[in-house]
Amino acid sequence: MAGETSSLTLFSHAHGRERREERGIEKRALQAAVKYGVREPANPGRAGDQRWRFTHEGVVFITDVTCKHEITSWKLNDGAVNLAAADGVGGAHIVLVVDHSASMRKADVPNYETRTAAVYDCLARDFVEAQLAAGACGSDVVVTLIEMSDEAHVVIDKARLDAGLAAALKARGGSYARSHGNYLPALDKALEILQDDAHNRGTLMLLFLSDGAPSDHVSRSCPHGFPVWTAAPGNLKTRRGKPMLIECSISPRQCRKSTQEAVGVDCVQKVLRSATSSAATASPSARWPLATRTSTTRCCSRWARHSRAAPFRSSS
Repeated sequence: MAGETSSLTLFSHAHGRERREERGIEKRALQAAVKYGVREPANPGRAGDQRWRFTHEGVVFITDVTCKHEITSWKLNDGAVNLAAADGVGGAHIVLVVDHSASMRKADVPNYETRTAAVYDCLARDFVEAQLAAGACGSDVVVTLIEMSDEAHVVIDKARLDAGLAAALKARGGSYARSHGNYLPALDKALEILQDDAHNRGTLMLLFLSDGAPSDHVSRSCPHGFPVWTAAPGNLKTRRGKPMLIECSISPRQCRKSTQEAVGVDCVQKVLRSATSSAATASPSARWPLATRTSTTRCCSRWARHSRAAPFRSSS
């Protein structure tokens, strides 16, 4: 079969190659997927362009309409968590953090009025309904929803994983997103909830979905004391029409960049510290899968492949 698949023409591009390298998928596996796999329509691209999905031997491969251009790929068994296994062995608590900032009102996801509508519909279908189909249900599996804007708001608190939860998530798709997307308050709230419940659960999971970088830096000052992300007095504008910001008189460009980067470092350290703390207080079989940030506009309906990680296990 190797000779046959290698003769199949398949054009690779930078994004597709990077995803394959990250996930340990050889190009030959994609060629095999196109030749021997199950083909079905995939979600359209940003501009509504048609795409195909091929599934073969545990690999999912997305191509353009011609089936010759690689878009992305992932492994079906790449660290996925089956919540059905958690029911009855300590149960599971999943905390969803969903960006509810103003950018989520944009209408750039095909077939959805807003990014908010897209992310909630995909959470309902590709998370809740998929887990129910796999056998995850019952009072031992609960979900908490936090919406992230300037502050963190708990919208759903420890709801059972069932059809009612899927309906509630879809209903949130019509909510009005606003203001900034501050990661740190949302992480604080999510990690506080998980830590408080760590001793009761066999599995803890955090899924964090956003369409952009943290906005927390907007309220911070640089190391020299200048609020470098605050609009300058006098309603001044740049050549591009954006508000002119206050400058640090010592190192204007570097200070603005470092202030923004510091927020990212704080977010990562906060999650890692909390995972270690939760593992120390959890039951011996506790699992702590951590989710990464996803892009709503590019891969909202495929959140699962970006929100999988090896679970943290308690050493106690």
